[in-house]
Amino acid sequence: MREILLLRHGVTRENQRHVYTGAQDVALAPEGRAALAARRDQYPAGAMYFTSGMLRARETLEALYGDVPHVDIAELGEYRFGAFEMRGHEALLREEPLYRAWLEPGAVDVVCPGGESQRMFSERVWTGWRKLCAHRWDGLAVLVAHGGVLTNLLRRQGYDVTTPPNGCGWRAELDETGAIAAAEVFP
Repeated sequence: MREILLLRHGVTRENQRHVYTGAQDVALAPEGRAALAARRDQYPAGAMYFTSGMLRARETLEALYGDVPHVDIAELGEYRFGAFEMRGHEALLREEPLYRAWLEPGAVDVVCPGGESQRMFSERVWTGWRKLCAHRWDGLAVLVAHGGVLTNLLRRQGYDVTTPPNGCGWRAELDETGAIAAAEVFP
């Protein structure tokens, strides 16, 4: 059975400000890079490496593993929040009726202005996951992506999870179809 380490990228300035970053290609905060470097020895080496291709994911991979060859899968990029990006939850609640509608349970087809709906996001992420699983590796692979992406993948496969802290995620076993057969919090 193949294994994969599913990691959320390190801390960005936008994470520190509690704003939706989404499709904005932001860098790690210096503190985020330093925190990853300090824990680097906790992360097992991979036989293959993947990222979403977004800067914060690629910088996280580099901080943890150095300049390793990797595959970028754009479909595993973070949720496209459109006009809601670079804004915080409280401000959006006050100022955007569509944001409040988007938060409603079951509102999977409400599209963020200039962005995507939850259904669109889930389908895009699933396409990216299928691309990743088409690659073959022995042992452990590593994916560095985004909190929304990782929780979407696990929830879609029946896991009750919340967004992991930056630099954390899950170690998962994949069956022959690419389904997650088991997952445990990492580190």
